[in-house]
Amino acid sequence: MQRAWSTSRQATQGTLSCVKGQAPSSMSVSTAKIRSVGSASGLAHANAAYTGSETACNTSDLTRKATRAINGEIACQDDWQGVEQLRCMSAQQRFSVAKEGQVDYHRFADGQAAQTAKSHSGAEYITLFSSPFCPFVQRAWVSLEHSGLPYHLTEVDVYAKPDELMQVSPRGLVPAVRLNEPDGPPRGIAESTVILDYFEETAAAAGKPTLLPALLNAHSINDVLYQRSVARFAADQVNRHFIPAFYRALQAQEPEKQTEGRKALSEAFEKLTSMLAKAYKDEQDAMTKPDMSAVGLYAPNGTLGYVDVHIVPWVFRCTNVMKHYRDFTLPCDDAAKSWLDRLLSHKSVLATCSSEKLYLDSYARYAENRPNTSQVANSTNAGSGLP
Repeated sequence: MQRAWSTSRQATQGTLSCVKGQAPSSMSVSTAKIRSVGSASGLAHANAAYTGSETACNTSDLTRKATRAINGEIACQDDWQGVEQLRCMSAQQRFSVAKEGQVDYHRFADGQAAQTAKSHSGAEYITLFSSPFCPFVQRAWVSLEHSGLPYHLTEVDVYAKPDELMQVSPRGLVPAVRLNEPDGPPRGIAESTVILDYFEETAAAAGKPTLLPALLNAHSINDVLYQRSVARFAADQVNRHFIPAFYRALQAQEPEKQTEGRKALSEAFEKLTSMLAKAYKDEQDAMTKPDMSAVGLYAPNGTLGYVDVHIVPWVFRCTNVMKHYRDFTLPCDDAAKSWLDRLLSHKSVLATCSSEKLYLDSYARYAENRPNTSQVANSTNAGSGLP
């Protein structure tokens, strides 16, 4: 095996180099895995290295095979010293690797989300950069679907951080938006809440469906401004408390920490639903019209709202990721259960959802709390807020 590995180095003329750093002791010929769903180019090249093939790297051919990949595996020598990086590829094509010897994530959406992405492959003024497992992307995507604004969706490898993403998102994070100006250079918008508000204001200006009570045709400007503030405050609670609790519960490794994490996540959800219940009661007492409601689909006759879109990616992941990895179920009274039923079955939400397998595969790294999983994961481990 060692000879084959050396042969491959000669065959590729030094295009592979070892990343220094000891891999886990369990890494062996039978167990060493590097998996990157949608990165067949890297897998094929690494496999060629392992077998001693003297076939030169053909990145265009390998890249064409990438979208057909579901899983990949290579075995490396017993005295594994690190992960082999594929330097013959461009930054956009390069196989994402981790020093721990395992990478497992999906590059492309599947299921209904894949169909939605395909239907938005034409050129438009708005380009949304996406990753299929990212909840921050999903909240922006849901708002776009709800508004009916025309857009183009580009799925990117967030670990490779391609140049087109870096040009509009300085930290290389998704979601990111590129505005394709017809008479000048493109402009960029980053951060999911900023992007969501941009979509909201653009939809309002275009007379399309919005998430907040509309300022135009308001029966009372004071009432509608108050209702918009209620919705924004509830969304702020989602971002400050519920989402951080989600990641703490998912990344906790010790049983007692996992128990604490589940409890904190339950409390954050119950606090939010209590807030929505009170806001809805106040609206009922004031005979607030449905088009001025702050609580979105929490109201039985409501429409998709600002709070809904802020939280839906994470409550959706509670039904698959958290249930699978942490045996967690959101605590729901009848009103909360009905709200989630309406929310998770909404057409704009369903249009952005991939298969359960995609999420379980892609969130294994969070559940195992692997180092450098993401900036969100690093911030969670550091005890700080969202990055």
